[in-house]
Amino acid sequence: MAITIDTQSAQYQQYLNGLQNLIDFYKPKLALFEKLPKDKQKLWLQKDPLLRKFLKVSLWLAKWAAQFSQEVEND
Repeated sequence: MAITIDTQSAQYQQYLNGLQNLIDFYKPKLALFEKLPKDKQKLWLQKDPLLRKFLKVSLWLAKWAAQFSQEVEND
């Protein structure tokens, strides 16, 4: 079964740009987030549904992606 992903399509590029925008948006916020005590982090997560979803996806990806760690080490 061949899988074809058109990385040049407008939709793919939109997703790629959207992901970069999300990273750019949250990077400075996460620097602050990680310095907070755990109770303040939990409160922030309760009030920020986008961060909760981003965190959920990140946890799922980290668990799944661990099997590919050697393949992407030098990327």
